Amino acid sequence: MTTSTPASRRRVTFLGDALCESALLQAHATTCGHDFRPVFAPLRDYLAASDYVVANLETPISPDDTDLTHERWCFNSPRAFAEALQWAGVDFVTTANNYCLDRGTAGIAATIGALDDIGLPHTGTFATHEASATPAIADVGGFRLGLLSYTYGTNAFSNHEYLRPGEEFMVNLFQEQELAEPLVRAWYADRNSPEGRAYAEMERNRWPENLTLPIYERVAPHDVQRARFAADVARMRAAGPDFVALGMHTGGQYNPAATKWTKELAAFAQSCGVDFVVGNHEHTIHGGDFSHLGEGKLTTYCLGEKGKGEHWFVGNYPSVTYAEQANYLIRAYLLARSFGVESMMQYDFSDDGRRRNYTEHNFGMVFQNLTPKPSYAAIAFMTHLLGEATPLGRNFGSDNKTHRIVGFDLPDGHRAYAAWAVEEPVSVPLPEDLDGKAIAMRDIYGNPIGLESPDRLAITESPIYVIGSF
Repeated sequence: MTTSTPASRRRVTFLGDALCESALLQAHATTCGHDFRPVFAPLRDYLAASDYVVANLETPISPDDTDLTHERWCFNSPRAFAEALQWAGVDFVTTANNYCLDRGTAGIAATIGALDDIGLPHTGTFATHEASATPAIADVGGFRLGLLSYTYGTNAFSNHEYLRPGEEFMVNLFQEQELAEPLVRAWYADRNSPEGRAYAEMERNRWPENLTLPIYERVAPHDVQRARFAADVARMRAAGPDFVALGMHTGGQYNPAATKWTKELAAFAQSCGVDFVVGNHEHTIHGGDFSHLGEGKLTTYCLGEKGKGEHWFVGNYPSVTYAEQANYLIRAYLLARSFGVESMMQYDFSDDGRRRNYTEHNFGMVFQNLTPKPSYAAIAFMTHLLGEATPLGRNFGSDNKTHRIVGFDLPDGHRAYAAWAVEEPVSVPLPEDLDGKAIAMRDIYGNPIGLESPDRLAITESPIYVIGSF
């Protein structure tokens, strides 16, 4: 993110979700509490190069280190977790997310109190009407950065924490909380009950896709919430920031791509006046919409997360083949490398094998017996090819809604491009600086492949590499 002139350029870094699961609590317990600085230490030098750092704090903070996380999908973290984020270089946190009500409205007040005590600015959840109506604007060396934070829901379907009338100001929501309607709760409890059948019929007429989606991906009534969001953006704009960024917490779980609802929300946010949409929640790295960069607008659909610990999510996510896993990992790594990311952590290296029907127990690049999966071979070749490469720093696709092309200069003087389709297979021109040059082409595993024609590439969701000499 830059201001209008190079002399006044400012670097602002946005991180993904920061949360603390029970295994992390145990691993970083000390004789006098907890110390999470080792979790974030690898980031500290990188963050020091930024003028301002924003993270999504995806956990309540306990005021006295009691009632900490002790069950799945319901969090409460020690104050030391927020202190470690600040120590690592985080200057601001967004707090509107699906775990913000895990300890009820008292937990929101406690979190805000803890953040205020340690001097870590925040937005997204509020203790007072006045705070919710006050735009959060950071002064970044004279550059005024407006920050908003909104969430799709609060896990009300599992934590049963519902905002009462008059408390709606406490959480910035894109739509009603999950199962807010009595008919929806009856359906969730018993799909075959008269109330459940009535709800199913209502959804067929209203949002038919809801019947096939998990609860956290469903569209709920949202007219009131969208009007509030538009008013918040207008209030922010009236305060005169140079740039407005939104922490958008929405989407599914480990989806291979951003959901339709996520894309619609991002477009809506920008139509209201948001410049930069920073997506989070889906536990993974997605791409974004870079088609409006000329207008000063950018969307990233999901940045991933930091500081989780051990996962226990039930299976029931979209199943993928091992080849699809390889494609997905390489696309994520290539996008990150193209933007200058120097190192990434892989979750996991090997399957832990506890439960074969738990998706997260099978995320490894190798099986439990250390036999490689296709993703291992794909990452090995990518690392061999691009390990010391310099990213060219931009996307070369003429239409990045259908495909991506990212480029790298190799240490030996060659140039390599990686290309893949966003969804459907597509034929695209060869990058201009390779046209007429001797080139080599490799698939995701390093196997030689051929050109569709002398000047065109046939690409699918599986990345290919095009390597030319100069």
